[in-house]
Amino acid sequence: MLRWLGLDNVRVLNGGLTAWKSAGGALSSGEQTYPSAKVTPCPRSGLFVNLEGMQQSLDGGICTVNALSQNLYTGEGNFNYGRAGHFPGSLHLHYEDLLIDGAFRPATELRQILTARGLLAKPRIVMYCGGGISAIIDALGCVLAGHPDVAVYDGSMSERVRSGKPLTTGAAP
Repeated sequence: MLRWLGLDNVRVLNGGLTAWKSAGGALSSGEQTYPSAKVTPCPRSGLFVNLEGMQQSLDGGICTVNALSQNLYTGEGNFNYGRAGHFPGSLHLHYEDLLIDGAFRPATELRQILTARGLLAKPRIVMYCGGGISAIIDALGCVLAGHPDVAVYDGSMSERVRSGKPLTTGAAP
């Protein structure tokens, strides 16, 4: 979201607060004050796509990726957003495959995983999941691996199912 707003000098705490504590990072409590600052958002197009943009991605040979579990991708899972399956032609990469103990794998491992799954073969990748949250993990993994053009369809399965557009079941894209 911060990249979309035009901010580049941002970081992700890899592994979250648990990793910070495990590494002996300092914590403080109580009220903290900081000098005020003005941030002027400068939204970047292309980092998020809408329903129409996702359909264009599916029709245009762009790599589309489902970040949900294998069971949800194939349509065998219990939670299916009203209809089971995945977007026709989309690949599968469960977001957890990019993590070890809640932290991103090293960039070399990310590149190996993404290459093996065919995600780095196209110049653009669009990720989706149930509502845009898990897709962010896959998207950040691709960015950490060095892919230059990654987007997220934040409407994801929730919006696609309501639109009536087709879904595919089974393990094949």
